[in-house]
Amino acid sequence: MGVSNFKDSTLEEALEISIQRIISNEFNKNWLLLDTNKINNCLHFTHINLKSDEYESYIKPNHHEFTEICLCITGNFVLRMGEYLYEMKEGYAGLILPGLVHSEISIKNQNYIAMWLVIDVSKVRLHLSGSRDGVFFTSDLFFLKHSHEYNLLLNRIKSESQNRESYFEETIKACLLQMYIIALREVRFGEHAGTNYSTWKEYVVSEIIDFINKSQLAHIKLRDISKEVCISENHMNNIFKSVTGLTIMQYIENLRINKAKQLLKDPTLTINAISSQLGYYDRYHFGKSFKKATGFSPGQYRKIYCRGSG
Repeated sequence: MGVSNFKDSTLEEALEISIQRIISNEFNKNWLLLDTNKINNCLHFTHINLKSDEYESYIKPNHHEFTEICLCITGNFVLRMGEYLYEMKEGYAGLILPGLVHSEISIKNQNYIAMWLVIDVSKVRLHLSGSRDGVFFTSDLFFLKHSHEYNLLLNRIKSESQNRESYFEETIKACLLQMYIIALREVRFGEHAGTNYSTWKEYVVSEIIDFINKSQLAHIKLRDISKEVCISENHMNNIFKSVTGLTIMQYIENLRINKAKQLLKDPTLTINAISSQLGYYDRYHFGKSFKKATGFSPGQYRKIYCRGSG
């Protein structure tokens, strides 16, 4: 099925196509791409020269603490995995284990659709991405329920990938097939966890904000939020900014300033103590950030409040 016939694609169609490919005559073909930094043989490795007039990277190379499986549904694109570049053709799947640097790179003037299965300990998500007429897109995220089943299969995949005993690739392929079948049943029969939000981006942003609100402002790191929502840091930040108009760190900084205003009303707290509590490097950096946001130094703000309340 070409891209022209896949314009109204759904995850159900993508899963169905993938399952049929695997169980038909393609099971024994070399379509599984593994991290080749640790093995001698290199499947589908290509010395692609990424010229700016031929390729375009929409997402910067990144790594994170959850596992992703990228499967090319239709068309061609380039997937970076570690230090290697792979030309992803229809049916090729890349296993991206935690810590592996990777990125999705489109080939100019070529449409493609990829399916991403994201697996973390308590969250499993599924979405499509690709390029259509030179425009990059991502589909709605599906939040799958049965995370324990995916994690059991993922643990088997990791074990096979590390030990590399006889038929390890066939075993990994079989595990992937089971994952896609479980996902298809969830999607087809409406078992996926739905949302009450108009778009998946708003749902992701709500998760990010909820995580921030439950965290201590002094200790929030992007990698921790990324792990919580199972989305890479760059992509997560782009989603957040598209909905709120702010980067995640700008949003957190606004919260810190508002919290600082509350704390400055307590005369028993020193400015040094407030600075430390909110996670600033020192009093100087706190004062600089506070004045930039309010027009007053922390000391000036405290005096104005005391004068007004008196």
